[in-house]
Amino acid sequence: MSWVIPDGYWSDHPGTKGADGGPGWVAAIVNAVGNLDNDGNQLRQQPCTDNINGTNYTYWQDTVILIVWDDWGGFYDDVVPANCSAGTGVCSGYLNGTGQQYVYGFRVPLMVVSAYAKQNYVSGPKSGAVCPGNSYCHDFGSILNFIEHTFNLGTINGGTYDYADSEAMDASPNCSGCTYSLADFFDYTQQRAFTWIGGANYPTSCYLDPTTSSCFPNWPSDPDNDGIE
Repeated sequence: MSWVIPDGYWSDHPGTKGADGGPGWVAAIVNAVGNLDNDGNQLRQQPCTDNINGTNYTYWQDTVILIVWDDWGGFYDDVVPANCSAGTGVCSGYLNGTGQQYVYGFRVPLMVVSAYAKQNYVSGPKSGAVCPGNSYCHDFGSILNFIEHTFNLGTINGGTYDYADSEAMDASPNCSGCTYSLADFFDYTQQRAFTWIGGANYPTSCYLDPTTSSCFPNWPSDPDNDGIE
């Protein structure tokens, strides 16, 4: 289990330096799981593997990649957030009535990349729809719940407070037939081959050594200013 976060220099936030490096960075991470670089070449002669019960599996065979942006592209949304009134703009938050101050708002993208992800599948409310009821409704708590299910950890809800993982609106019973969050994305009866992601505007080598002159001009020594701030 890994959280992978880009350097601030590769952020997709408007007005940031090197903003065009974000898509290539995402491609480099996903391609690496398939043992390829952004030019389609093998990264390693022997791909990295995990040994599970005595059997070696390539990273692609046992990895799920969940790609999210915090507010990328969310400057306008034609769908009223879940549990919000279109007339008053007042939101009730989670189903237990908590979280009004920060859930829910405009939708953000989530891409699920896996050998077991359904092909051409789109989840979530369509235009004019409000979940729950007529479609799945995922949130950032869904990612926590999916991790807990995958590694058999149980939820962090100790019975006193309800946290995002236990209140995710795609979890049972809000999502009929779902035993865990994000379940609707997967079909474990299939195993799709890895597909190289082409078209990246920077090669993988630029993310391994961003100081290369042909990659990111004027690369700062402290790109996200954490040493100063």
